[in-house]
Amino acid sequence: MKIMKGWLPGIYRSGLHAAYMFVIMGMSINAYAAGGGGGSTSPYLEMRPAFVVNLSDRDSDVRYLQVEVTLKLADVNDSATVQKHMPMIRHRLVLLFSSLSFSEISSSQGKVKLTAEVLKEVQEGLKKMTGKEIIEAVYLPKIVGQ
Repeated sequence: MKIMKGWLPGIYRSGLHAAYMFVIMGMSINAYAAGGGGGSTSPYLEMRPAFVVNLSDRDSDVRYLQVEVTLKLADVNDSATVQKHMPMIRHRLVLLFSSLSFSEISSSQGKVKLTAEVLKEVQEGLKKMTGKEIIEAVYLPKIVGQ
C-alpha cells in the first residue's frame, strides 16, 4: 500500500475526521433528546410515540383519539426499569384509551379523571412487575379527538 504525503492527504484525513465527529455528535444529541442521555437527571419520561386509538363510542363524530403521556418517576434511577416494562405499560394504556368515548373526556373534569385512571393503570402494572411504586404522577400534555 502506498502512503500519500503532502498537504492534500492531510486535508482529506482531517475532513473525514471532522465528518466522523459530526455524525457521532449528532447521534449523541439525538439519543440524549430521546431520553437516552445516560446520566439524565430528569424525573420525566415521555412515552413516544403518542398513543393513537379508535374510540369505542360509535354514536359520536369523533372516532380517533391521540394522547401524549409523560410519566414522572419517583426516583430517576428507575428510568431503566420503566423502559424495560414499557410494552406492558403501553398495552394497558391502549386498552384504557380505546375503551373511552370522547364525551367522557371532552370536559376538564373528564381529563382530570382520565389522568387519574392513567396513573392507576401504570402504577398497578409496574407494582405487579416490580413490587414497588415507581411512578409519582402522569401528565397528558396533548389530547386530540378526530
